[in-house]
Amino acid sequence: MPLVLESPKTCKEFESRVGQNWAREIIVDYYTRTEEGWVLGLMVKMLSVMAKENPTPGGLSRSYCLEVFYKIGEKMSQEHWFVKIPKSLQTVGMDERELVMYNTIFPRLQLYLSETLDEEIKVDLPIPIIYFSSFLGDGVHDCLVTENLCASRYFQVDRDTTKLAYMRAAMASLANVHGITFSFMKSLGGKSALLKEFPTIREQVLPKDKKVKRQVQNCVLPYLIYLAKIKPDISQQIQVLSKFHKFLYKVYAELQVE
Repeated sequence: MPLVLESPKTCKEFESRVGQNWAREIIVDYYTRTEEGWVLGLMVKMLSVMAKENPTPGGLSRSYCLEVFYKIGEKMSQEHWFVKIPKSLQTVGMDERELVMYNTIFPRLQLYLSETLDEEIKVDLPIPIIYFSSFLGDGVHDCLVTENLCASRYFQVDRDTTKLAYMRAAMASLANVHGITFSFMKSLGGKSALLKEFPTIREQVLPKDKKVKRQVQNCVLPYLIYLAKIKPDISQQIQVLSKFHKFLYKVYAELQVE
């Protein structure tokens, strides 16, 4: 049965005894699930949890960076966690879709790769370790705990990391995931079959096509001009794209159909 926990909501709560017990439950559950024959749960002793708010949070969730210290017997260990909690009941739907991706779809994609590719070809999806996830939609038991990639020398996007080289690396990772997903979708029988098996990822309450088309036609060119001014290192590529701005909606529509 999946672990369900009431998540702390503030840095103070994460660092309290309640927060330490919460972290201990996650540690024991994660290693019990992922390491065959792991039976050291009773020996896990929490030492401390250090928490700080994410300095660049998203708009839909509260997020925290946690340093978790514990020991098993005499062996000291430390985990670096990134924790996301929905801001309100109105935003839990987005978090639910994210949890479905991490808990269900990404493992299925990895299994699909292992069954499809030759044994000597190794392809790993560029996703972080998922230590814990829970979604009940009640604003109390909704939480996602992943590894903090900053501890592995990754860094968050800012003005210095939006240069062309970084954008190419990001687009390569996205293309990798989308290409694998497209092949997996075809193996299931197409988009309808994919959404039937994973209905949670279906977009909800989309505006009408005519409204979207009008908004794209009115906004895309001014946006591209603005983007070329603030990102001079990729302005040449943006200017080329601007010449075809009248055709971009058709491209978007075709991609949606695919």
